[in-house]
Amino acid sequence: MSSYVQSSTVVNFTGDAASKNISITLSAGNSCVVTIDFTVFTSTEPVLTVSDGTNSYTAAFDLWASGITDRIKCAQYYLHNNSAGAKTITVSFTGPAFANVYGDVQAHEISGLQNTTPIATTNSGTSTSPSTGATSALGQAANFVLAQMMAADGGIDLPTNFTNIWLDNSTSGNPPNSVDYRIINDASALTVSWGTIATSVGWAAGVAVYPDSTSTPATLFAASIF
Repeated sequence: MSSYVQSSTVVNFTGDAASKNISITLSAGNSCVVTIDFTVFTSTEPVLTVSDGTNSYTAAFDLWASGITDRIKCAQYYLHNNSAGAKTITVSFTGPAFANVYGDVQAHEISGLQNTTPIATTNSGTSTSPSTGATSALGQAANFVLAQMMAADGGIDLPTNFTNIWLDNSTSGNPPNSVDYRIINDASALTVSWGTIATSVGWAAGVAVYPDSTSTPATLFAASIF
């Protein structure tokens, strides 16, 4: 059964570099998922690379929301069946000058996932109602769901029935963003919504649904380190 094991410290891009390192110590066989949310103050798309020096991570989704006021890169990268030990995961990009990139990256350790590709969907817009839109129907009932959203302004509500991992609602540093998870026992198509933002602004959102290694409902367990 899948469990959320831990998260790394959040690492910030504040217009100061084209790459950042995330440190996390993993248990053998577990999955590691990296959530990435950037606001980019240029029309050039950041092209992402995520690697631990030995293994390259695969994109569950990689959204470039360029049709909104503040362009946003909202992405999620994963690696299943990790070896045990301390890892340094490097998130880097090419494209825009790093002085124009602001955002947060974080690694998440999850146990009990199948070594398969997740079902994912993304969405973006300018409104007070950020939502991922609906996924396709899921391949099985037991799944681990990891969702994220970045908005140009604060006042973010959390998704119903999700456990929040990271929430930055301040506008004093990086743009507001949220990372949330849920373990489900339902094969229906899934939509994740973050309620109502305080004002109508640009936002980008994504969700990935990772199949549990069993076909029975998973037991929730969280131990986040911030």
